[in-house]
Amino acid sequence: MANKEKYDPKKLTQTAKRFFSKCSPSMVPPELQGGEAWMALNGEWYWALFYLTDTSLQRVRKYQAKKWHPFPGLFSPTESASALIAMDGIDGFFESNMTENGYAFRIGRNASFILHNHRHSITNPEGIKVDYLVDLAFVVGIDAADKFKTTEKAFTHLFKYLTKVWSGER
Repeated sequence: MANKEKYDPKKLTQTAKRFFSKCSPSMVPPELQGGEAWMALNGEWYWALFYLTDTSLQRVRKYQAKKWHPFPGLFSPTESASALIAMDGIDGFFESNMTENGYAFRIGRNASFILHNHRHSITNPEGIKVDYLVDLAFVVGIDAADKFKTTEKAFTHLFKYLTKVWSGER
């Protein structure tokens, strides 16, 4: 099961690249048509897969050089920490939203959701205010991955869901 396996982040990014490369251009969000910058994060009780535009990739590298989280305050640091939005259901979709002044999402083990053009603003532990855009992200709790039998299948489900959203089939 997903929560017992040690999942390889490179395998997850390859799954995304493979899935979206097989889609017709009309079924793929515009930001996925030009590049291949993917980043997977393991939060112990969840997986998050981010697509990064060139601008976001530069920001992430800058944050990592400073030893900061690539997405400060986007996800709560523990399963029970408070956050602005608690995610526990399957197939959530957040588009062009903004969160600020706190952890944006508390991810439940049963959660699966997509973020698109989500802006987050928070003051980091060093007292510096950071403001950034999440171009596109897919998030899966490990129990949700178990329901799909594997982490890869849980993410593929979200990829298919996104193409349905973008094509108006949802």
